[in-house]
Amino acid sequence: MYGKINKVHFIGIGGIGMSGIAEVLINMGLEVSGSDLAETQITRRLASLGAVVHTGHSSENIKGSEVVVYSSAIRKDNPEMIAAAAARVPLIPRAEMLAELMRLKFGIAVAGSHGKTTTSSMIASVLSHCGADPTIVVGGKLRTIDSNAHLGTGRFMVVEADESDGSFEKLSPVVTVLTNIDKEHLDYYGDMKALELAFSNFLHKIPFYGLAVTCADCPRTARISREFNKKILTYGINSPADLMAENIRFSKLRTSFEVTYGGYLLGEVDLSTLGAHNALNSLAAIAVGMEFGFSFEKIKEGLATFEGTERRLQLKSEKKGVKIIDDYGHHPSELEVTIEALKAAFSQEPILLFQPHRFSRTKLLYNDFVRVLGKIKHLYVLDIYPAGEKPVKGITSEKLVEDIKKAGNANARHVDDPDAFVDRMANELKKGDILLTSGAGNVWKYGDRIAERIV
Repeated sequence: MYGKINKVHFIGIGGIGMSGIAEVLINMGLEVSGSDLAETQITRRLASLGAVVHTGHSSENIKGSEVVVYSSAIRKDNPEMIAAAAARVPLIPRAEMLAELMRLKFGIAVAGSHGKTTTSSMIASVLSHCGADPTIVVGGKLRTIDSNAHLGTGRFMVVEADESDGSFEKLSPVVTVLTNIDKEHLDYYGDMKALELAFSNFLHKIPFYGLAVTCADCPRTARISREFNKKILTYGINSPADLMAENIRFSKLRTSFEVTYGGYLLGEVDLSTLGAHNALNSLAAIAVGMEFGFSFEKIKEGLATFEGTERRLQLKSEKKGVKIIDDYGHHPSELEVTIEALKAAFSQEPILLFQPHRFSRTKLLYNDFVRVLGKIKHLYVLDIYPAGEKPVKGITSEKLVEDIKKAGNANARHVDDPDAFVDRMANELKKGDILLTSGAGNVWKYGDRIAERIV
């Protein structure tokens, strides 16, 4: 922005993606304001850093702003959107502001349906440990810095590329990581062909001197990779790849494995995060680190310092032998991977409290939810977290549970009274039990309340 812009306003500043950009701009010395529907931990943090944060949306909030940034959740009839357009203040989507920040750095973008936050956070941890001090804007709070954003002094910038509304194609990274492509956001793309094309286009945006890092275990990603004509590094566990994780072992909430490159053993990696999927995520971070000339020893040390991100298989409480673990997973594929990881580590299946996220997603993936949730012995389903959406006729958690029962899981339960559920679970959970709360909404708070009552 080169001194041309001094005051930036964010509509929906409390969103995880918006807040990260806002924090970087504050640390760059810009005057930042923003608005959101409610005060949250995120908005309080931004206010403590110097942002002017308004609760609620009003045309008055944008006065004096030189550019207004909006998130994909903001509707066109928002009073601040209308006021900015009327005043001819530039109105730009979140991705455009992120792209502007990336122009000032050597951009590394992580894209994919699943694993973006953890993979980008691992890359950031590796680069930080190697002394590169990257700028970071990711979709979850890194426990090591207690934030999802950091303005670094180094030349690298690590970002999470959100494909949900197609705006990630505004980004122009030098290195792109593509984790996987799954049935998600089809309310925007229409079909899988259009979604794959968007990811392919994004991958092809890297310059001739850039690098693509892609997962060989995902058939769709592998197909796109075969059509790619620039430098590429592949990684995998089950499919042949440049970088591979072998001899994977689990111990409690940790994962260890051997890494081979081109068939040669590089060494062993020990992660403080659980699951084969996190071994995959770390391979992408290793690939990026190697591309920039860092030694495998330094890279594995960086991965060892990675303490995970908030709400990604996070151990929230362990009292009287009862573990309460929280995860952001809200897609059938994510639930399946998380459950399998916990079963492999603890030789038992967790009790699952699941909160479906958005009516549109529940409708789109309904049969997949029935299939995946139908396998879980101890299942409790909260009402759908709307995330601003209006209800869809025939799409409810109660109906979902009914169909899961019809599919053969007689133990599935709909939680219509969360307070009573909290009381009951606090009394019934016993030594050795694992309670997993999962979903992109506020399901975590019920796990926290149960933990408080276990004494």
